[in-house]
Amino acid sequence: MKLDTLVHKNFNDWCFWNNCKSLGLQRKYYSRKNKIRIAGRIIAIVKKYQKHSERLHAI
Repeated sequence: MKLDTLVHKNFNDWCFWNNCKSLGLQRKYYSRKNKIRIAGRIIAIVKKYQKHSERLHAI
C-alpha cells in the first residue's frame, strides 16, 4: 500500500481521536496550520509503524 493512501485513509479517524483526546475545539483543531502539522505527524507515525500497518491491512 502506498504511504499517501495509508495517510489519507487514516487521516479523519486520527483527527477525530486526537481532537477528542486533547483539544476539544473542532474549529481551532481543523485550522490549516494544524492540518499541515497533523499531516506531518501522521506521516512520521505511519513511517515508524508501516510494517505493522501493512500487516493489519493484510488481514
